[in-house]
Amino acid sequence: MISLSKAESKNVLLIDVTRNPKEVIADITRCEAIASSSLHGLIIADAFGIPSIWMQLSNKVSGKGFKFKDYYSVFGETPNCLTGNEIISIKQVKQNTRK
Repeated sequence: MISLSKAESKNVLLIDVTRNPKEVIADITRCEAIASSSLHGLIIADAFGIPSIWMQLSNKVSGKGFKFKDYYSVFGETPNCLTGNEIISIKQVKQNTRK
């Protein structure tokens, strides 16, 4: 499981994607950077110029990340992905995001 230090967790917004899409987008646009397991979250972040990184929460995702690799290939990039039992800082997220 990926986790942040307690000190940094107060600066993290967990976005409930089951809400109204306008509310979800409003929450995304309030963020300095996005770490998302949702391709839609990454696309919205890119649309608003918000640095983003793919966060893989399970290795049981259908397609083995194909849709993420396909999306990033449009930009000539290989996706940078947070996985596993990592403890990360917000600074690390920002340093490894798409700009």
